[in-house]
Amino acid sequence: MRTNAKHYLALLLAVAMLLSFAACGNTDTQQNEPQQTAQTPDPVTDTQQPQQIEEENYDGKLVSEGMMDIQYAQQFAIEKFKGGYRLVTDNLSGNKILVVPEDMSVPTELDAEVQVLQLPVTNAYICGSNIVAMVDAIGGIKKVTQVGTTTTKYYIQSVNDQLDSGYTVKAGGYSDDPNYEIIGTGNIQIAVWAGYDEQVFAKLRALDICAIAEENTGEPGLYGRMEWMRCLGVLLGIEAQSEAYYADQMAKIEAIRAKGDTGLVVGMGAMSSSSGKCFSRNSADFQADYIRYAGGVYNLQDLEPGKGGSATLTPEDFYLLFKDCDVLIWSQSIPTERSEQTMEDLVAFYPVIVDFKAYQNDQIYIQAKKYIQTGAADPACVVNDIHTVLTSDDPDVTTDHIVRLPWASDLNN
Repeated sequence: MRTNAKHYLALLLAVAMLLSFAACGNTDTQQNEPQQTAQTPDPVTDTQQPQQIEEENYDGKLVSEGMMDIQYAQQFAIEKFKGGYRLVTDNLSGNKILVVPEDMSVPTELDAEVQVLQLPVTNAYICGSNIVAMVDAIGGIKKVTQVGTTTTKYYIQSVNDQLDSGYTVKAGGYSDDPNYEIIGTGNIQIAVWAGYDEQVFAKLRALDICAIAEENTGEPGLYGRMEWMRCLGVLLGIEAQSEAYYADQMAKIEAIRAKGDTGLVVGMGAMSSSSGKCFSRNSADFQADYIRYAGGVYNLQDLEPGKGGSATLTPEDFYLLFKDCDVLIWSQSIPTERSEQTMEDLVAFYPVIVDFKAYQNDQIYIQAKKYIQTGAADPACVVNDIHTVLTSDDPDVTTDHIVRLPWASDLNN
């Protein structure tokens, strides 16, 4: 009995020891397991890496991004494409020009009538002096190696420097015949022609020269004319800087407009010394906008609404429409033997001017010779000069572009 009791006791002790070891083992396992927290990465989430979207290559492809926001000009339209391609449509000639970025290929499937202008442009032929002035303003004058009319005088230093050095040559056009020998040997890539002439455009196409027609002075309003800066920027491959310059000009003009109206009635016109006809500008002309944006009231508000460009008036109508203007800007050269035009010269040429309110108040001005080209390049400057004339307390105020017509006695003194 004692032996059996000893065996039984030993068995109980062995079982107790085994249970104790098992309990210790479970405790160690629980203590050594890492505690799962909110920061523990979810193995499913961790394996889901962000998708890498490969940018599509638009080289040689025309994928439209819609039309450029040309808000005012009516003579051209520009469609934008992925990769920097631009399609310029000339509404005067019907020509279409695809502008291809320097590092991109020419798309293979193009309509036969579409001309291709591969950037960079290094040789441009610009016919009209106004457009030459705009190109200079947006920073592209080094791309102009040929200009138009041989008799044109430029009031732009950079252009004259290039003409003097031979870097740029006069190739004719507009008021004289284009010299196709010069044009054809100048490696010209793009021609900007003043107006549309079917024969000229056929010849330029035969020379493999892209061509666009422009009549910037006929665009409705100043802002329409100014948008030619944007078109030129696209054609010359300097779109970003032309957009910046255009925006800066707009901001400056809008700041002048915000100063309000003066209520002064302003006329801009003259009688021609060569034809005897009288000229002014239609109601929607850019020069009429010079006056409006400067704070003046244009005297021909109802003349051809919505239309820009020059207007021809009879001498009788001119007298009636301009007689009561507060300010008159005489826009034609006054015949004189003097070195400078004077009020006495105007009276001798157009005697009835003495009936005009502007004459009686000594408020007759003339346009400086650089007025037209500066107006194309820096329209905000011209608007500001007219604003200065209309708002200055100085009765003898004059500016760089709107010059007070002096009396001979003033010059003598």
